[in-house]
Amino acid sequence: MCGSKRVWVSELIFILLVVKGWWSEGCLEQERSALLQLKRFFNGDLRLQNWVDDEYYLDCCLWEGVECNNTTGRVIKLDLAQTRNWESEEWYMNASLFTPFQQLESLDLIENNIAGCVENEGLEKLSRLNNLKFLHLDYNSFNNSIFSSLGGLSSLRHLSLFGNRLNGSIDIKGLESLSNLEELDMSDNAIDNLVVPKDFRGLRKLNILYLGGRENAMIDGRQVLQSIGSLPSLKTLFLWYTNFMGTVVNQELHNFTNLEGLILYKSDLHVSQLLPSIASFTSLKYLSMLDSVLKGALHGQDFRKFKNLEHLDMGWVQVNVNTSFFQIVGKSMSSLKFLSLTSSSLNKNAILDQGLCQLVHLQELYIGRNDLRGSLPWCLANMTSLQVLDASSNQLTGNISPGLCELVLLRELYIDYNDLRGSLPWCLANMTSLQVLNASYNQLTGNISPGLCELVLLRELYIDYNDFGGSLRWCLANTTSLQVLDASCNQLIGNISPSLCELVLLRELYIDNNDLRGSLPLCLANLTSLRVLDVSYNQLSENISSSLMHLMLMLKSARPWTDQILSPTFMLSTVCSNH
Repeated sequence: MCGSKRVWVSELIFILLVVKGWWSEGCLEQERSALLQLKRFFNGDLRLQNWVDDEYYLDCCLWEGVECNNTTGRVIKLDLAQTRNWESEEWYMNASLFTPFQQLESLDLIENNIAGCVENEGLEKLSRLNNLKFLHLDYNSFNNSIFSSLGGLSSLRHLSLFGNRLNGSIDIKGLESLSNLEELDMSDNAIDNLVVPKDFRGLRKLNILYLGGRENAMIDGRQVLQSIGSLPSLKTLFLWYTNFMGTVVNQELHNFTNLEGLILYKSDLHVSQLLPSIASFTSLKYLSMLDSVLKGALHGQDFRKFKNLEHLDMGWVQVNVNTSFFQIVGKSMSSLKFLSLTSSSLNKNAILDQGLCQLVHLQELYIGRNDLRGSLPWCLANMTSLQVLDASSNQLTGNISPGLCELVLLRELYIDYNDLRGSLPWCLANMTSLQVLNASYNQLTGNISPGLCELVLLRELYIDYNDFGGSLRWCLANTTSLQVLDASCNQLIGNISPSLCELVLLRELYIDNNDLRGSLPLCLANLTSLRVLDVSYNQLSENISSSLMHLMLMLKSARPWTDQILSPTFMLSTVCSNH
């Protein structure tokens, strides 16, 4: 009796779901027809090949680029990015074609060569779509006139106009009614300035703004900061190709109390004028000047007021850095978690300034591609929060400091392309979080450290182009997470250990240009993930060619489903230049 009652209740619920429209058996016919009409204008992409009036493709919710609500069957997302044949001329779109999709939440029209809309059928027609939240119009040919047609889209949260034909001064008064907009991208346009009327009350929820010119048409950063001060919710500001000319006075910046992130990419910046100005952004946590030109000398005292800063990116910045930079930054910016000074023309003695070690909360440090000399200081052991350290491509000398072994949270360590000597310390075994170790292109000697065998999370190990001797350790079998092992161009001797066959995740193995002898262990055929094997320029037995062929056949037979592209590669390297 109870079982019958359950069946009856289940059937009743099913009937109610269907009658009330709470259950979907596919897309609505009128929306399916509207999609077929749309296809006529997006003619250059095979992704729409299943948009056909065919009994095998009746459910348009399964069509490429279409997403429906699982319950109602109404279309909620249309991805038509790059679906227009680029050999076609610019065209004008009829925005009314999208109005049948009454529940549409996201519309992606990126890179379709759209120059605008036909007369009386502009983007204002999308105001009928009360649920539209995401509108992506990047890489088209819209000009400034687009702003007058966007005002009615009050439900929008994200609007992207990256890489269009916006130019000159942009008056955003037309966006005043976009009361729910949270993110606006107008970067990669030829914009000179952003004009915001003094009585402007729109964009009250705008959190993220992308703005910027192009390399040959930079935007005036000073005027931009003056203009957007009336956007009270702004938390992140991206400025590309910006030129800060003249002093930005503090009264122009008093409204930026909520700004947490400032990204100045490929910009021309005046150190003495800019940094004191943005120091008034009391909530600033993220500052990037990536690939910019900083005019004037950069002194550590320029950062004294950035006490809350957590992320500082000055990678590929052209600047003259004062030797006291690290010392003052270490004392003034104790909250830093990320610091990048990659390829930033650091003074060659700066690394010896141990003020850097005071950044005890730092999690990522990038100081590669500079002219740093001397040795890595012992005091790095104080930076116990460090997870990534990149000191590659410098002129560091001396032994690898055992202080590094205290960094038990370190996941990635890059010390390649230096002049480090001595051996890899045994205490590396303490670095149990390490996943990537690159110590290649140094002058390291001795046997391969047994400490490496304790690193069970290690995924990539590069110790090539050194002078390591001895044999490949059996205990490397313990590093079961290893995917790439490069020990080429060393002085390794002995047989190739069958323990390598325990590394079942290994994808690439380079042990060429050593003094290895014997034959290849055929158990390497068990490494079904192996894609690259290089054993050239060793002293392996005369039947190495047949061993390689046998191994290759065994690998292929173990994986008959792999095509030629994914087949293992047996490489023949050139002789190492330092051997």
